[in-house]
Amino acid sequence: MLGSNRDAVLPQNVLLQKPTYAAYVHHFILIGGLGDIELDIAQISRQALRLCTNLRSFSWVYAEHDLRSSSELTHDLDILRSLGRLKHLVIRTAAGINEEAWTKLTQLPGLQSIELWSARTHTPLFPGWSAKLRESLVSLELGSSFRRDMQLAVLSELPKLKHLRVRGLSNAFIIKILEVLPNLESLYTEYLIASHGRNHPPFKTSLKHLTVATCIPNQAFAEPLWEWILQVLPRPSLETLHIQTVSPITVPRKFLRDLTKIHHDTLQEVNVGRMEMTADDIAYLCTTCPNLQSVSCSLDGTVDDLDAVVGRALNVSSLHVTFRRELVFVREREGVRPEQPREWMLRQKSKLRALQINEVIYEVSRTMGT
Repeated sequence: MLGSNRDAVLPQNVLLQKPTYAAYVHHFILIGGLGDIELDIAQISRQALRLCTNLRSFSWVYAEHDLRSSSELTHDLDILRSLGRLKHLVIRTAAGINEEAWTKLTQLPGLQSIELWSARTHTPLFPGWSAKLRESLVSLELGSSFRRDMQLAVLSELPKLKHLRVRGLSNAFIIKILEVLPNLESLYTEYLIASHGRNHPPFKTSLKHLTVATCIPNQAFAEPLWEWILQVLPRPSLETLHIQTVSPITVPRKFLRDLTKIHHDTLQEVNVGRMEMTADDIAYLCTTCPNLQSVSCSLDGTVDDLDAVVGRALNVSSLHVTFRRELVFVREREGVRPEQPREWMLRQKSKLRALQINEVIYEVSRTMGT
């Protein structure tokens, strides 16, 4: 990691003093604003970067709102192009990416993964930008603000894309993305409350991993979310489902039944965070999905309910539950007895090896203890 603090021991100086070390550098992270304030450090960093001929990944992180940072990025991209072996690129900037830097990005063929994040809205993404990445790019994160038509045009040029992270796009637009990315396997997106499209043509995409972040405030706004999730998962394929939210919304039983009706043979992990599930619904998931390995949710119930869940979740290896109300551990009837987690995890035929109850974690050791 190469920074811009003058009082720190700079790794780039070490590389310049021992150039042979540079051949073993595969990951290069440049953090901070170097610019004309510390121009000498910027030049030293670029000299060190040129020595890293076996570089595989490069991360460029600039937190200041200084438009001159794009010029710094352009110089670094020129060096990366000359190295010719880069596979993974991360660019995170609060200052935006100018057109010249975007043009340099088009001259980096062979990239397998790209993460782009920009706080400014005038990031000049344009059709044709991804043409040279058509045969290589499999992972893409777009955390910047772009015109939707431009974004869709760029994505349509990446038929081999398997992993995608996007933010701020309407729910209906996510469906359009699935229509142009038939090989997509993993999707991270946001669910927007005020945006919901019901009618769409069929698509070939079969997602294996879906992560949905949402700010739904209460149960009344949640119903369209469950319908939309089922829309983007129309055929058996799903292995992991993550829902990120701060609201204690209840996961409907009907949604779980509809989801498992399609994905019961493929589902391996369900993590709904603070969303609540009943003990019966957790047990239903565990018994209906033979390959389910991990469940994480809030539990609308008691320790006795958890005991019933563990008794039926014989195939699950990891279980994380947060109780809706604070348990009174002093009272044995309401709290978890010290020996209880051990009994649960070492129960006959049980595969449970990691159990988290609220903030307390229990794990089975290699010697079969806890």
